[in-house]
Amino acid sequence: MPLTAHTKRPSIHKRGRGPKERVSAKKFVLIFLKIVYKPLITLICVIVFFTIYNATLVDHSLESLMISLESTTEATTLEEAQGLEFLIKFAMMREVVSAKDNSEMLANMEFVHNALHSATKADQLNDVNFVIRDMVKDKQSQRGVFLSFLDGINRRVAKGAQFVQNIPKFMAIAPQIATTTVDEELLRGAISYEEAGDFAKAAAVYEDLLERYPDYKNILLIKLRLGWGYQQLGRYDEAKRLFGEVVKTSFNASEVAAAQQLIGGIDELKSLVGKKEALLKRIEILTDKNEIQEAYFALGSLNGMLFDFIAAEEAFQKSADIIPGNMLSYRARFSIGWVYYKFRSKLEEAKAIFEEVARASPDENMAMACEYQVADILQKQGRSKEAAEHFRQISEKYGEEAIGTLSKFREGYAYLYDLNDPEAAKRVFDALREKEPSSNLAVHYEANVLPAMAKRSVLEGFEELEAGDYLGAIKTFNKAIELYKDYGRAHISLGVAYAELKRFDMAIAAAEEGIRLSPNDPYVLANFAYIHALNNQFDDALSYFKKALKQGGSPEFQATVYFNIGYIILIKGDLDSAMENYKKAIENKSDFTDAHVNLGFVYWQKGMYQEAIGSFEKATYMSKDSLEAHYNLGVGYLIIGEYEKAEREFIAAKEIMPNFKEIDTRLSEIARLKAKSQ
Repeated sequence: MPLTAHTKRPSIHKRGRGPKERVSAKKFVLIFLKIVYKPLITLICVIVFFTIYNATLVDHSLESLMISLESTTEATTLEEAQGLEFLIKFAMMREVVSAKDNSEMLANMEFVHNALHSATKADQLNDVNFVIRDMVKDKQSQRGVFLSFLDGINRRVAKGAQFVQNIPKFMAIAPQIATTTVDEELLRGAISYEEAGDFAKAAAVYEDLLERYPDYKNILLIKLRLGWGYQQLGRYDEAKRLFGEVVKTSFNASEVAAAQQLIGGIDELKSLVGKKEALLKRIEILTDKNEIQEAYFALGSLNGMLFDFIAAEEAFQKSADIIPGNMLSYRARFSIGWVYYKFRSKLEEAKAIFEEVARASPDENMAMACEYQVADILQKQGRSKEAAEHFRQISEKYGEEAIGTLSKFREGYAYLYDLNDPEAAKRVFDALREKEPSSNLAVHYEANVLPAMAKRSVLEGFEELEAGDYLGAIKTFNKAIELYKDYGRAHISLGVAYAELKRFDMAIAAAEEGIRLSPNDPYVLANFAYIHALNNQFDDALSYFKKALKQGGSPEFQATVYFNIGYIILIKGDLDSAMENYKKAIENKSDFTDAHVNLGFVYWQKGMYQEAIGSFEKATYMSKDSLEAHYNLGVGYLIIGEYEKAEREFIAAKEIMPNFKEIDTRLSEIARLKAKSQ
């Protein structure tokens, strides 16, 4: 049979497959689910688990502490750190109404809250961070290994979710002009209303601030505080809306975490309302006195958590009256005092209650907690000397307890920051270190507080130096060295004071000790260079100034170093190099008046008169009180024949230094030239 050709191309199928079939939508869904159902179910289980975990197993007091730690660690100013201090108050409320008797934890929280609330020095943030970190470690140890492990995973999940949430924020970001100031008096007023428990008035002020300062740089902190106020007033939906705005718009991790925690707190508060109603019904049918007392105490705690402090006080008082003299009655009275103190600003009434319970309670821990509260109130009232004495008595009476150690630290703290008596503070801190050298607070004192105390003395010494009180500065720098002998900056500062008095042997000896202790500190190196410059050892001075630059430092510090290098090089006669260093000084600090004046002088020496006049003009704009700027600018105008402008500048210089006779000579010269031209 002859071969015949196919009229169609044959279909080509791969082995094992039949003709291509159309897959139905139903079949596609089944195939898709077959592929993804395991990871999908796993993801759903994880989400459900951590939702339940956050609702039931997370220690919210610990979370508040960790958010506070993040906010104070990341803060660059006291204002930023103080913005979220109400979270510590929130954590304290949870602690005081809990069933746990942890007076040490409560005392630490109160120290943190008071220190944050009344801090005036940035150094105090180190102390706040240390105590919070210590509390976090203590709470984590109580959680156990497994829960701590889950806490870590939960935190990482939250951070990952926050990163995803930040993506649209970055995409939507646009240039904005931020108002850097707000009506501080109004803001302080709102916070004082919060402290007095008048949340309605506080909320009204915050609402006014939001309306009047929509571009305030810390507007989200105001939204947080307003939301917190709404939450306490039971306006939960409004609070949730504000917290949600913070989550959506803030790039600050602490603000977002705080808002998220407060959102979770709203759901908890709503559930507490139901528990309160159930408890009120239960109280109506109870007949046993012990059960009734416990129920009223629980009712007081619920009212406290719901921020209804008047109702909380009434419930606690009923709990105390039902069976007077038992431990629960003392706990109820303590709770009333604490609500008075922390949420209603009734300090004297709170103090009276704590003193009464301290005298009557048979339990030493309760008495100790009450005495600590009295000392805390005295410090809050500004009665710092009495507070320090009270803390001393507590430390002696309860020396073996953790609160005894904390009270000793707070005694020294009161002397240091409230009474401005570093010598007395050092005696107290040294006694603490001698008694308990391995305690965390003693270690913190050695590592952080002592250097901070010495630093403050050095700053005071430099104020005396600038005022020309060299002997006073020497005394103050020696005081700094007594406080902390290993502080290199104190030794180098002492060297500068001696150098100003031309006592160079003593200056070099003190400075070399500073260099030995802090060989890479740019501040120490620059001041060693300055000492050499005062002694006309310009090559050594240049060498140390250049070493200081290599170690970095703030732009303002580097500007000062470049200025000094330019000055030394100018003395050596190298105008070009001097000019470059003065320009670098101005690059680092654009409003550096003296650098503009000296740069103008170099321009003049090089015959660049217009450039010189330009520099002198900039200097006068930046500092109306610069004698050199006005005088040099006057000379420049005089030389180029601008007599009116020259006269104006010489008159300005004369106002600064009336006895500068050269100015009178210049003004006479101008009068003569003006008369001649007429």
